[in-house]
Amino acid sequence: METYMLDQIIHHVLEWYHLKQFEFQNNPTCELKLITNEKNMLVIEISFELCFASLIINEPGCAPYKHIFFQADAFDSEEALKPRGEELIYFFYDCPEMELDEALEGLNYSFELCLHYNPDELKEKFINKKGRVHSHGKQAERFVHVNDLIKIENSLLNDKFICKGVQFHYLILENKVGNTLRVLSNHYVIE
Repeated sequence: METYMLDQIIHHVLEWYHLKQFEFQNNPTCELKLITNEKNMLVIEISFELCFASLIINEPGCAPYKHIFFQADAFDSEEALKPRGEELIYFFYDCPEMELDEALEGLNYSFELCLHYNPDELKEKFINKKGRVHSHGKQAERFVHVNDLIKIENSLLNDKFICKGVQFHYLILENKVGNTLRVLSNHYVIE
């Protein structure tokens, strides 16, 4: 198990930032901006076509993450390039038991979700489709909306659901007794 320290993750995320900045230098749908680059803190803002993300690498103290905080919010349609704040699209936090490769994979996955964020496509693919929630071996905190974590019971994850709506990257699922759950689309398997 390869654990990582703050200076290691800052180094790796800076390399990731420079790679992404080069990759998207002529792409108007994605802009990365380095806000803070200090010994104990790295802050990067990322503007995508339909959302805005903050990436913070630091020693958080009592926050619910080890070193990585990634959160994406929807843009307000009335004021382009201004995040709405209350409309969370996706979040990723690392945790103490996470390995370096897993943390960097989570960061890449977060970036790709935001880059390809298209709520209309999700609606077309999932609305009124029946299926089950599949964890793909991940803890619920990684694929269930933060506000729905308290609803999770093992039996609830084994239920059949129907997709009733889409909220950003989350599908709004309902089982036969009316319990609702928001999960990331790649954790919903259509039957």
